[in-house]
Amino acid sequence: MDAASYEAAKAVASAAASRSSRSAASPASATQPLLVFVAEGVNQTVAGGWFPPDANGTVGHTHFVQCVNNHIDMYLRLAGLVKSVSLNAFVGYATQPLFDPAIVYDPKWRRWIFTCPAFDEGAGLPQYLFIVVSQSSNPALAW
Repeated sequence: MDAASYEAAKAVASAAASRSSRSAASPASATQPLLVFVAEGVNQTVAGGWFPPDANGTVGHTHFVQCVNNHIDMYLRLAGLVKSVSLNAFVGYATQPLFDPAIVYDPKWRRWIFTCPAFDEGAGLPQYLFIVVSQSSNPALAW
């Protein structure tokens, strides 16, 4: 694409965007979702300073769970943070740090599923992968 064609395409896209954009002050319509949860997620200091943080999170019926390298936080969607713990404390393993966590919510069975590996314990020793399932739809209770 030459420069003139690029500028023409850019002008068409800009004109289309200005015709379809709405005012920031317009009221919410029936098709727009309402914001029901606002919270500051885990910061780098709380997460242990790991970089990149490998953030992962999911929303259940009443909770939001965010996990990052070395940390997991559980929020009640309408009330905020209810539990904050290191990944090692969460799974009860202290030999090596845990990393690359993942969390999903199963809406049919109303359970949270958490996975995360631990660093290798050394030559010839096993490397663990933790798979943890909640016992209820409340992630702050028993797993």
